[in-house]
This record gives sequence, structure tokens and C-alpha cells, in this order.
Amino acid sequence: MKLLAIAFWTVMWAMAGVAQQPPKLPDIGTMVKPAEPVEPVLPDFFPLAQVAEQAQNSDQEMEALQADAEGVKVETGVTAQLGKQAKEISARTAETSAILGASPGLDALQSQETVWAEMRRLLSNWQSELAARADLLERRDQRLAKLLDTWQKTLDEAKKAGAMPEVLKRIGAVMDQIQKARTAGQRASSGIVALQTKVSNEDARAREMQVAITQAQSRAMRMLLQPDAPMIWKPDALQRSADVMRMDAGEALPVQWSALGAYLLRQRGALVLHGLIVVAFFLLITWMRRHVGQWAVGDESLRGAAVVFGVPKSTALVLAVLVSGWIYPQPPRIFWAVVGGVALVPTLYVLHHLVAGSLRKLLYGLAGFYLCGVVLNLAAPWPVLSRFLFLGETLAGALFCLWFLRRATKPDDTSARLWSISLLAVRLAMTVFGVAFVMNALGYVGLARFLTAGLFKSTYLALVLNAAVSVVDALVGCFLHFRPVAKLRAVQRHRPMLRRRSSRLLRWLAGLWWATSTLDVLSLKRPVFEAIETTLTSNWILGSATLSIGGVVTFLLMVAGAFLLSKILRFVLEEDIYPRVRLARGVPYAISTILHYVILLVGFVLAVAALGYDMTKFTILAGAFGVGLGFGMQNIVNNFVSGLILLFERPVQVGDIIQLETITGVVTHIGIRASIVKVGDGSEVVVPNGKLIADRFTNWTLTDRKRRLEVAVTVAKDADPQRVIEVINGVAADHPLVVQAPAPQTCLTEFVAGGIKFELRVWTNRFEDARPLSSDLSVAVHKALTEQGIALL
Repeated sequence: MKLLAIAFWTVMWAMAGVAQQPPKLPDIGTMVKPAEPVEPVLPDFFPLAQVAEQAQNSDQEMEALQADAEGVKVETGVTAQLGKQAKEISARTAETSAILGASPGLDALQSQETVWAEMRRLLSNWQSELAARADLLERRDQRLAKLLDTWQKTLDEAKKAGAMPEVLKRIGAVMDQIQKARTAGQRASSGIVALQTKVSNEDARAREMQVAITQAQSRAMRMLLQPDAPMIWKPDALQRSADVMRMDAGEALPVQWSALGAYLLRQRGALVLHGLIVVAFFLLITWMRRHVGQWAVGDESLRGAAVVFGVPKSTALVLAVLVSGWIYPQPPRIFWAVVGGVALVPTLYVLHHLVAGSLRKLLYGLAGFYLCGVVLNLAAPWPVLSRFLFLGETLAGALFCLWFLRRATKPDDTSARLWSISLLAVRLAMTVFGVAFVMNALGYVGLARFLTAGLFKSTYLALVLNAAVSVVDALVGCFLHFRPVAKLRAVQRHRPMLRRRSSRLLRWLAGLWWATSTLDVLSLKRPVFEAIETTLTSNWILGSATLSIGGVVTFLLMVAGAFLLSKILRFVLEEDIYPRVRLARGVPYAISTILHYVILLVGFVLAVAALGYDMTKFTILAGAFGVGLGFGMQNIVNNFVSGLILLFERPVQVGDIIQLETITGVVTHIGIRASIVKVGDGSEVVVPNGKLIADRFTNWTLTDRKRRLEVAVTVAKDADPQRVIEVINGVAADHPLVVQAPAPQTCLTEFVAGGIKFELRVWTNRFEDARPLSSDLSVAVHKALTEQGIALL
């Protein structure tokens, strides 16, 4: 359960950063294409002796056919949804026609194109499902026709043979049942054909609107690079011209407000659900705020969370806006404008508490420019006034950016990276404002509005995403403090690392979301994605082999994914599984290493399959490669197999202290070809695995880490040997690294010229501390003997 908890919040972080896309309309039921039944071969007629048996078989076969036919009734679901979809198409047609009549901009056309493409996708799915249903009924009718023909011939043969009336009656009953089933199936087929016609009609309406949108996009793209108003200094700049009177979709307010009202009436249930979500978020954040203050005392990374949860209403609104894309299906364009306006206030309020100093001035400036945009929309019916107001807005924007760059100073609590990004964004905004000002003055009003609209929308989206990332990151930080997640060893030991990784993931996802949405605003999303798709699907022909860039990218991603999956699984095993399971020393490392090899091997095979390479040829190539290895790379294969033997047999394990020839050190790694031994001077020796299997070496810590030490002591010949032994044993027994079983032992080994030689023998459980312990004992023995007046030689 604890592992599932980690997987759960990981998936939730990924979901919080998914790029915003219009929600898909629901498909009808679980429309699974049924398996084709195996049809038994029918004879020309059934013998009289088999009439009863075949009649029963025919009844069972018709029941099976009927079950197959009624198991997936697509027409029922389509009929239930088609009327609602037809009303939606009618409403959307009126809305789109009004917007097209107002000469909309590219961003509005892109939004409308997305809506109609999704509608056509749904209608296309229905057509495919209805076609599959009609095909099923057609095959069923053909089978029943063959069955009826067989029974008709059986009846004729029975009459010729003078069969009993009961037999003829039974045959007639079977034929009547088959005929009724055929009639019902043909009636259902006729209904499906009529339904397909209705769906085709609705699809034709949607296709007509798509064509109109495509034509409008072409016109808008052509007009974008052409002057649509007189130059600002010319006398006729104040005249009302047809070109200047054109309004983009943001200016066609009456039409869009009417469409928004109709849409919200159709989505009353979604509005109620959204309101409940806001309340739920508010209650959750209010409840969590009680604990965050306590956690923030011991976890500095939660101080930002404490600030975010200090404004629960604004935080709840930001989260509710974040999930609105999954609640409202195919909303009109003005819906997102309204949602953005509603989200701007709580977003600025949340960010106001998270940033300080000069960055707050940016927030206030953005709020001011948002109000300017509202004024420009209200002034849309007066094109000349709107143009001059727009000219003043771009000039004010350029001057504000210039003032900020000259006067702003980096706040102390702001990271250098955030400050650099802010300065870069301000410089880019100043450039866009300047270009828009010049273009407006030269008469390219449409181009100027397109540039500033893209700038403002991408900036506001960046603000909302920044606030959302802060809120979600705070939720993740709190989640790591709640049970049972907080009880996981991985969380307890690596909470800061998990926070950093989750924050980085959220920032990357938010960045991808922002980039995709900005491309959409600039009407570049589809051409960019089409260019990427074209690039990925292009093929390279290398002799008889054909490779695609997409296949190569998929190969690299799958290999990288295999490495990442292996790393995550080994991390979970080492942090939360192995400490809770009693395993012999070295077994966890062997399991992790073998698991790593298996995952990489499976990932590589799948990656090769994804590359489009024929796996049959790959098997042959692998066999030939194996033969080549056997002859030309014997040492490498030998070391690889030896590494596997080391992992399974475990004569040496990571952490063991070994002595091989002239080197003695700690085994720090057992790899696929060689092992690494770190010796006492800090250097690392690479030892081929085959050498550890074939050659003799000493493993000082194979079964335990005990080590016996000998310390030689020589005293003057007039010393009392028994007293010397007692003093030395007492010193050894008092040392914390000396084990008491077996007890320290001092022996008189020999008499030397002018003195007596003793040897202290002790055991320790810490092999790696043998040398420091030997030194400590020598110093302590010298001190103790000196204090006792015993002279040393």
C-alpha cells in the first residue's frame, strides 16, 4: 500500500501539468467490435434422420447470432446522443457564422477550428461504429439466408420422401423463426442506414463550417501582412474606413456573450460540479493550513506552502481554474477569456504573497494592462478611438518595460534564475510593444493587435501556471508529511530530494503547457506540430534497411525509459523493501543488479521492435553475434559470465574487504565486466570478474566482519609478567571496539635480550577500523604501563 501511495502522487503530479486541451466529447458506450463468429458449413439439405438434431442446432445458432447482434447496439446510443449533438452543431453554427462575419483574428479562428475538428471526430467515430454494426447485421442476414435455403431444400426432400406431418411441421416452424429473425435484422439495417444518413448530414454541416474557417484563416493570414488602415500621420487616418472597422473575435462581444449564455445553459450540471470542486478545494486547503505551520518549522521548503495556504480562497480558485478544462466540453472562446479574467485576480493575490520587491511591480503592471484591454474591447465600436487607445497602450507598455529594466533591483529572496527569466521576459515584451507601436503607426493594425494579443495571453497564462505550480507544489509538500506516505523510509530519508524532483517535474510540465498554448495563440501550433510529424515520419534508406526519425526517437526514449524505470525500482527496493525483509548480506545487491540487467534487456528488445526492425532478422543477427563473441570476445564473455556467477554464488559482495595478490581494499562495485576495489590510499583498482573466479584471493569479511589483531609489547626484564598481563588485558577490555567474546588475551611469547616480549590478541567486529584500533591499543598500553612504573623497550 505504501508503494501504491508513492505511485499515486507521482501520477497526480503528472496530471496536474498535462497541457491544456479541449475536452473530448463522450463516445457512446463501450463500442467494442464483436468477434466474427465461426460459421459451420451448411449442406444442401439435412437428412430426415437429422432434422430434429439440426432443428435444435439451428435454434442455438440463431440464439447466438441474436446475442451477437444485440450485444453491441450502437444505434441506441447514437440515437440518444445525435439529437443533442445536432442542437450543439446548430448553436455552434450560428456562433461561428457570426464570428466569421466579424472578420475574426487568427487566434479566434484557431479556437473555432479546434471545436469543429473535435465534433467531426466524434461524428466520424459514430459513422465507423454504425458501419461496423451494419456489416455485422449484413453477415447475420447472409447466414440466415443460407440457413433458410438449406431448410427449404430439406422441406422439399421431406415431402418427396413422404415424411410424417410432425416432421414437416417442425421444419416449417424453424423456417418461420428464421424468416422472423431475417425480417427483424433487415428492419434494424434499415434503421441504421437512416441513422447513418442523419449522421452524414450533420457531418456535412460540420465540414461546411470547417471549410469556411479554413478559408477565413487563409484570408486572415494574407491580410495580416498587408496594411489595413492609413498611416497614423496622414489626414485620412481619422476617417472611418471599412478596413479599420473590422473587428476581431475579441471585439464581437454581443455575439460571443450570447453564445456564452447559451452554452452555460446547456452546461448547468458542469457549473454545479465546478462549484462543488471550488468548495472542496477551499475546505481541503483550510484543513491543511492547520498543519502546514507546524511542519514548516522543521522543513524550510514548506514555508512557501504556508504562504500559499494562508490565502485559501485564492488558492482554491486557482486550482479550480486549473481543472476547468476537464469539466466543460468544447466551450466557446469567450468562455476562456472570462475564466482567464476570473483567474487573474486570485493569481495576482497568490503571487503577491510569493514574490517581493521589483517583481511585485511587474504584477501591478500586468493588472493595469489587463484593465487597458477591457477598455479597448469596450471601445471596439469606435474603430478610430480604439486604434489610438491601442497606440497609447503599446507606447505605455514599452515605457513601462524600459523603466523596469533601468530601476528594478533583484530582491534578496528571489533566485538568480527567476530574476534572469523575468528580465528576459521584460526585454522581449518591450521589443513586442515597440514593434506593435510602429506597425500600428504604419497602418498594420491587424498585425500589431495579433502581436500584443499573443504577448498578453501568453503572459497571463504564465502567471496562472506559475501560481498553479506553487499551489500544487505546496500540496505535494504537505502530502509527503501525511501518513502513510510520511512513514516510508524513502520519504523520511529523501524528502528534500523528492521535493526538488517534484518541483522540477511540475515546472517542466507547466513549461510544456505554456509553450503549446502560446503556439496555439499565435496560430502556430498546427504548422509546428505538422512539421514535427513530417520530420518524425520521414525515412532514411540505408541499403536494404529503412529507418524513420520517429523510430529512432522512440528507440532512444524507450532505452532511456528502461534506465529510468530500473533506477526507480531499485530505489524503492533499497529504501523500503530490503530494510523490511530479512535477506542474507549481498542478496539485495544481487537482486537489484539482476533486475537492472533484465529491465535493460527487455527495454532494448522493445526499443528495437519499436524501431521497426524485423525481430526475426534480429534473432538471426543476435545468434551470429553470439557466435562472434564466442570466438573473438572470449575475455569479455568470460568476465560477463563471471559477474553473473559472483552475483548468484556471492563469494565476494559489495562492501567486502578482499586481498588479491598485492592489493587489499573494499569492493565498491560488481559490474557487468569488472569489479572495483578501493584500496587504503584512496585509489580504485579495476579487477576483471574472471580474475575473481579463476584466481585465489582472501575475503576477510565473507561470513562476518570480525578481525583479530596482535599488538607486540616488550618490557624490561625486571617487570612482573603477571602484572604486565593484567594491565594489558585491562586496557584492551576497556576499549569500546574490542569484543568481549572471545576475551582479550595477552601471552608471554619469548625472552629477548634485556627484556620480556608479550603479545596482545583482541577481536573486533569492525574490520575497517583494525588499523586505528591497533594504534589506539598501542598508545593506551604504553600509557598504562608507564603509569604503573613498568619500563618498555
